[in-house]
Amino acid sequence: MKKLSIVVLSLLLPIMVFGSVFGLKPLPYFKLSPNLLRDTIYVPETLDIYVVEIGETEWEHETKFTFEYLPYHHGRPQIKHVYSHVDFGDGWVPFVRGDFEYNASQLCTAFSIGIALDEDELLVFTSGTVEYDDFDRLTRFAIIMDDDDFGEMQQIIEIEYLSDTEMQISVFLQEDGETEYQNVEIGLDSQNRMQSQTVYSSTDNENFEPEARFSFNYHPQDTSTIQDFIRYLSDNIVMLMLMEGDMIYGMVTEYTEMHWENPIWKANHKHIYEYDSDLLMTYKKWYSFFNNWEYYYRDSYTYDVHGNMIEEFGEHYQEGEYIDSSRTEMGYTALTDNQDINAPAISPISVSIYPQPFAGSVNILGESKAGGELHVEIFNLRGQRVRSFNMLSGTNFSWDGKDDGGKNLPSSVYFLRAGQGSAFQTKKLMKIK
Repeated sequence: MKKLSIVVLSLLLPIMVFGSVFGLKPLPYFKLSPNLLRDTIYVPETLDIYVVEIGETEWEHETKFTFEYLPYHHGRPQIKHVYSHVDFGDGWVPFVRGDFEYNASQLCTAFSIGIALDEDELLVFTSGTVEYDDFDRLTRFAIIMDDDDFGEMQQIIEIEYLSDTEMQISVFLQEDGETEYQNVEIGLDSQNRMQSQTVYSSTDNENFEPEARFSFNYHPQDTSTIQDFIRYLSDNIVMLMLMEGDMIYGMVTEYTEMHWENPIWKANHKHIYEYDSDLLMTYKKWYSFFNNWEYYYRDSYTYDVHGNMIEEFGEHYQEGEYIDSSRTEMGYTALTDNQDINAPAISPISVSIYPQPFAGSVNILGESKAGGELHVEIFNLRGQRVRSFNMLSGTNFSWDGKDDGGKNLPSSVYFLRAGQGSAFQTKKLMKIK
């Protein structure tokens, strides 16, 4: 087994959770699913969390979030503001706001979270900066919180990439006067996916002791790698800041948490993930270990016609049955390309695909009235790019359903994105046996 020396990666990061900052329930796990932003045109606009007490039937609207975006210029969507709303008895009003800044690569470089005094003024209690290398990979994340209600906290994560799969990461965490350092050793499987993470902690940055271990099993059709995970981490750092630290990447089917009881690792939690025929996640089932593995909780997921996750339904397991616990509903908006009025006009792109669905190969005809060359990318349902190529406008390209490495891809739904400058068009492809 290959190993990386690491101090911490996103799965283990105690990155500041928006919900925790707000003093409310954290945003749910499902927003970390790679399915969420696989089509970057559709982005979250609203998120509402409902809860129901055990034995009750009435749902309580507990939390509300709204998202605002910067003008979209092709590429990565950029969140401008995130609002947490509070119901003071006469309706929901925005109360806490997160503001974000970006670089030329559309990656977040700074953020502030605080009380929204008005549209332009923010009473900041949490702020941070993010840095990247020349390949747009995350290299440094720093966050500071100083608030009378939430206390003081500082966290700095620094990542040095030694190769495509090797990295050196250092973490410094100080909270309420206590300091902690972490080292994490990552084991990779033969496909260069994360197979395990082992966490070592220290209070003096010299004497490290084992603390926790996480292991992963994957779906047979999973094609993810550690490089994909790092790209996802770097591209979506804003979303990660808004979510809980429980993050996976790829089609994980089993995720086990263990803690160190000298001299052995003892498993205490296990998550089982199930997928449908379109390879979309349908269930996440939680188990806790006492004398045996016992049911604890499960989440089920619902999607819209575009494949965006629109509902997470949570249930507690009690006395032999699952009982309603929480429901999260998400609404989306479709971002359209807002070009700079001073930029040269670029004619729209049109793409024709036939036959649909296809078995062996599919014909792709791409056209741009501006002429020239089109850049075409094909993504799977997890948002991973599986194939890319260039083609001249007005010509036909026959795709054989294989990835860039020549590997035959499984039957599933794929998304094709043909672009030229800031103009693009996205199409859905369906591959069958």
